[in-house]
Amino acid sequence: MKIEQIGGIIIAICCIFLAIRSINKQFDKETLLSKWGRSTHGEVVKKNSNGIMLEYFVEGKNYETILSSPLDCVIGERFMIKYYIANPNICEVLVTKPVFLENEIVDTTFGNIIRIETKNKELVFYYFVDTLKLYKTIKYSIKDTQNIRYNKNYNVIYSPKTPQRAIINIK
Repeated sequence: MKIEQIGGIIIAICCIFLAIRSINKQFDKETLLSKWGRSTHGEVVKKNSNGIMLEYFVEGKNYETILSSPLDCVIGERFMIKYYIANPNICEVLVTKPVFLENEIVDTTFGNIIRIETKNKELVFYYFVDTLKLYKTIKYSIKDTQNIRYNKNYNVIYSPKTPQRAIINIK
């Protein structure tokens, strides 16, 4: 065999090994979170070209995670986070589950669905705060969209302090 062929075989083996390791690592994370996961909320504390940083607390200790995928959110917005109880650094941001805290001041209005993008699992809606028309794009899970109708008013909960923080109730 030529040296180039041996080098090619070694590179192919390394690539296969890395792919298998990556799949196993993701499976392990999913297993850990499904069997031994707990939930808390995380708050968006920073947005830049590298992604979105969320901060969350577990038993009084501060943790951070970064979302590299694009998400229509503002500083202060909160999402549910599922974390592994033995190591809260192992977590998943549930981007389909934005939340407001129980003691947070919110208001309600109505909104209408404009578009559902199945490729990116995004739902676009508009809503009114006073006379201002705002648009929001959210991530959704498939089960959330089963009974969605266009030209129907849906309840929207929003923050009067930051009206761009909004959750549409499509259930």
